[in-house]
Amino acid sequence: MAEMRDGLIHASDRGDFEEVWITLSEPLPALLEQIEPVLSL
Repeated sequence: MAEMRDGLIHASDRGDFEEVWITLSEPLPALLEQIEPVLSL
């Protein structure tokens, strides 16, 4: 993910934003499930 960020920062005119969206949106529900208990403290 860090490499993708670096690529987008330094070459944003050539970024594959569909791939970025897929990379972020697929694991997001699992991440939210993990952090919700922490946020409700």
